[in-house]
Amino acid sequence: MRDLVLDASALLVFLHDEPGGQKVSQVLEGALVSTVNWSARLQKALQRDGKIEGMQQEFVDLEVVVGLFPPRQAKIAATFWPHPRKHG
Repeated sequence: MRDLVLDASALLVFLHDEPGGQKVSQVLEGALVSTVNWSARLQKALQRDGKIEGMQQEFVDLEVVVGLFPPRQAKIAATFWPHPRKHG
């Protein structure tokens, strides 16, 4: 099990060199991305420029692991929802 799980927005800011992307780049090695968020990332790539071939290999090279999102993790993730809301 990996210690850090990234969501699709973290991947997007890193890949598009947006504010916060540098912070994400510092924690990519060994991070986990759920298959749910990977799907969202692919969808956004298709929406922007349509190039998704080879994208997963780029993350494999960075040692990012794309993994399952079982019901237990979904429940845990759901409990996080109120915390960032208070920050806008």
